[in-house]
Amino acid sequence: MSNKVVWSQGLFLTPEHFQQQDRYNDYQVKRLTQALMTHGFGFSQLKLNQECLLQGKIGVKAASGILQDGTYFSMPETHKTPAMLDLSEVDEVNDKRIMLAIAESTDHSKQIAQEFSTESSKRYRKELKQVSSINEGEDSDTTLEIAEENFCLIVEGKSQQGYECLPIARIKERKQDGSIELDENFVPVVLNIQASEVLHSRQISLISLLEHRREKLAAKVMGVDNSTTSSIHNYLILQLLNKSLARLHQLLEQEQVMPHEVYIELVNLEAELATFYGQGRKPARQLPYAHKNIDQCFSQVETTIKQYLSHVLDESAHEISLEEKGYGIKVAHIDQVELFKQASFVLAARAEMTTRELKEQLPRQIKIGSLGNIRQLVNAQLPGINLYELSVAPREVPVKKEYSYFTIDQRSPLWAENTNSRSIAFHVSGDFPGLDVELWAIKNEA
Repeated sequence: MSNKVVWSQGLFLTPEHFQQQDRYNDYQVKRLTQALMTHGFGFSQLKLNQECLLQGKIGVKAASGILQDGTYFSMPETHKTPAMLDLSEVDEVNDKRIMLAIAESTDHSKQIAQEFSTESSKRYRKELKQVSSINEGEDSDTTLEIAEENFCLIVEGKSQQGYECLPIARIKERKQDGSIELDENFVPVVLNIQASEVLHSRQISLISLLEHRREKLAAKVMGVDNSTTSSIHNYLILQLLNKSLARLHQLLEQEQVMPHEVYIELVNLEAELATFYGQGRKPARQLPYAHKNIDQCFSQVETTIKQYLSHVLDESAHEISLEEKGYGIKVAHIDQVELFKQASFVLAARAEMTTRELKEQLPRQIKIGSLGNIRQLVNAQLPGINLYELSVAPREVPVKKEYSYFTIDQRSPLWAENTNSRSIAFHVSGDFPGLDVELWAIKNEA
């Protein structure tokens, strides 16, 4: 019953009048708070006693937060920490959650236990406290009976009935010596994402991955022709990462940030990345935010984002370093022999001449062979493997200004020699001032 007491003249006062007024005030405050604060329950701080695990017990060193019924708690500042829970008296504990609990508030049951009572079925326990007057000139102290919230620790299951609970840990295993090992990946219900070291560190790790991709992508698009399809694609992804990282940094650098705020940002990031990398160019069905099951929500969206990020830098293209062998010969050593069958090879070149001249002259003046036969091809003036001009740069490689792109003819009878020697060798004759050449292997799509 949460109705307001009618205060009228001549009323015979009893303790029940004040108790009912307390219920009314509590109800109003809790309902107003719940209406203004979505997902307004959980821990804002939680620190367990790690030492007692060796003794087969669970204990709380410090905890603060709000229960689902709106009850605020702060241990040990305002409320006493609950007694340690001895798990040696519990039969099955593996994979069970441990709950911080307090008896539910009801209208018709006795809710206040006597002082020194160990009974946990009562919501409050009577305590005697010395209280000093706050009035100047009054030095007297008064002993008051106060109702201390009677928190306890219980194992999830039937014992939860009649209690308001918040899970604090999950037991991974009770070892043969009776000691307890907790699940290190457990995420409690939290009001502040920093209250869960596991969840907070996962977000920091994800941000680090986003920043790494952003730096690589920024380096890839710097100084390139931004009119090509691949460059526009990269610029859009870079813009998306810049925007999301700015928001995530702002959120996670605050002292207090609720998990659902971060979750909404991650869901938005996943949806935008799906435009580029998702099946059907749209996101898969996303889990609605579930405050009581934060871990499952975050795990799904984090996994999907990481999968999408693996495509941000297209690793299907590999630049292969070229070694100078003297006399104008450059050699690429290729340890991954499967590339000769599973990839196409692209030559990117620039010189201090017009693009048209480079495209016309380079295929005629270059000899392409293997490390073993390149000198013979040059000395005997034999034709090597053909080089063909590409009208546009492959989307998998960085597009650089003033560079022209060519593909190597892998259908040539000489190509088998390259495969056997795991090498590609080049020799360029003629006058190509300032010539710069890059070799790229692009894996074929399955």
